[in-house]
Amino acid sequence: MLARELQHPVREIIYRTSGQTHGPITRLMSPSDLGELLKPFVFLDLAGFDGRFAPTPMGFGWHPHSG
Repeated sequence: MLARELQHPVREIIYRTSGQTHGPITRLMSPSDLGELLKPFVFLDLAGFDGRFAPTPMGFGWHPHSG
């Protein structure tokens, strides 16, 4: 049997958000919006610290909350 390269269809972007920023945390997804469609992840935060706020224990970068 010969191996074949799989072709994946290109998918369109159907939703884009800049999120809601509170201090150093930007919430990109919550239970009341995309969380309804993308379960089990109901919160998706982006933690970016630029020196204006003290870092939190969770560190930097993406921080998903599963539920």
